[in-house]
Amino acid sequence: MNSLKDIKISWDKVFDYATEDVSLYLWTIDDWTNLSDDYQKDYLLLQLLNSRARSRFAISLMRDDLPAEYQQNRDKLTKIWKTGEEALCDFVQNHNEDINKIVQQNFTKRLSQLEQDLNQIKKISQDGDLMDSPEWVQNDLREASHEFLLEFQAMSNCYDEIQSELFLEFITPKKITEQFKGVEELFKRCFGYFNPVADLLATLREREYNRTQWWLTQYPESDDVEADEIPEMLFEASKSIFQKEEQKYSLDCPKSDNAIAYAFGELSVNDRPSFRNHMLNCRFCFDLVQDTMMAEIESEKTKNESPQMSSCLSKVINEPEAKIFSSKTTTFFQLLARIGNFFTMPKMVSVVALACLAIFFINKNILDFNKSKIGVELTVVGKVLDGEEMRGNAGTYREFVLKTDSSLKSGSFFQIRTKINQDAYYYLILQDSRQVITKLDSGKAVSGKTLLMPGTDQWYQLDENKGIETLVLITVENEIPDFDDKLKEINSIEINEIKNIFNTATVVSFDIVHK
Repeated sequence: MNSLKDIKISWDKVFDYATEDVSLYLWTIDDWTNLSDDYQKDYLLLQLLNSRARSRFAISLMRDDLPAEYQQNRDKLTKIWKTGEEALCDFVQNHNEDINKIVQQNFTKRLSQLEQDLNQIKKISQDGDLMDSPEWVQNDLREASHEFLLEFQAMSNCYDEIQSELFLEFITPKKITEQFKGVEELFKRCFGYFNPVADLLATLREREYNRTQWWLTQYPESDDVEADEIPEMLFEASKSIFQKEEQKYSLDCPKSDNAIAYAFGELSVNDRPSFRNHMLNCRFCFDLVQDTMMAEIESEKTKNESPQMSSCLSKVINEPEAKIFSSKTTTFFQLLARIGNFFTMPKMVSVVALACLAIFFINKNILDFNKSKIGVELTVVGKVLDGEEMRGNAGTYREFVLKTDSSLKSGSFFQIRTKINQDAYYYLILQDSRQVITKLDSGKAVSGKTLLMPGTDQWYQLDENKGIETLVLITVENEIPDFDDKLKEINSIEINEIKNIFNTATVVSFDIVHK
């Protein structure tokens, strides 16, 4: 790994960031007593520890040799910081049981999710290598990497704070230490997969005041990846399957549905390991995965051409007794015909297997050509009262663009503005501070035209229930007629879960801190 170039961060930025961090530190302590929901307390504790770690480091930079024009600001921030430290001592003493519970339960769940996220990033990157890195793979990689880096950095800062004497008096750190070290070790092994998003690391390093944690100082090279070791037992099993061409070849498998989902990256995280082991012992599923991936690659290369089908496939498709199938299915058969020479099946059975594969797709009816490549720009605008209302005067309001984790007070207004790069159907949902998920809006967007929700000169208004308000915008090429029914299946607002339910959709989200 090569080192990142030194990042120059101005004193203006240091004080801007420090003011934000110290203010958030005080706010989280003050707002804790108003909450009863464990999810909100989990999020608040994460913000508290993260902002405390950042504030501490920022103030440590403001030494006696600070330029004179900043010294007054330093003294003010230091005074506020000390107020926060005094409040923290009382806070910890009064809420140590809640804090310990969140660290041992919620924080460990966050670390487990980070481990899953790393494996997903690894999978996306490997798929990109196989498919010559199409644009949608790069977009997915950037999105997943950005979310991982922010969450991992926050958890790293929290982990450092938990090791301080104040918290070690009532927290047993063994479990979370082992888990954090495990995630960090996996991050090291996967660091090379972050090469296409190295600019995100540079941005994160600046926001962390140019700190020297290894992931903020190293440049991820593509070869900074440790190859997966194949257990000897599985290796021998795979040899026995794939090196013996005279073996009996199965033309179907009950688990072949999972092969398609696996190839398109849509098989759930929990099912992937078991199917991967199954695939090493099932020649049919192995070939089906490889061929499906190759078909997707070929479809990108030849999407504007009209390929000819082989006589074998043509016969399968045009038999009078065959089922009637959609043009999309026929398109897929045509693609299979073009890439027959890429198939991994033995030559003696490739023609027969190709025909059987076509019949399999007809019978299973599981083709999906709508893997989303929709580009979405999402902006959330806040509207707050600027000054006090006077008798006979409704007062004036100020509008501003919200940043990630920006806060609004109860009674404030917000509006969603989005632009989509093609005609598409959209669905806007909200998980409010009480974890209730509702649909706010839906309709059809016109390519390139800015869409305002709830409408021009119309606004949503926050109620009195404080916490995290999460907006999620789902966009698809084809309308989802049973959307309201599918909405009931959502148990979590996590983007990966939503994508599992709406697997052809582009999903973007935005959090508002409601205080």
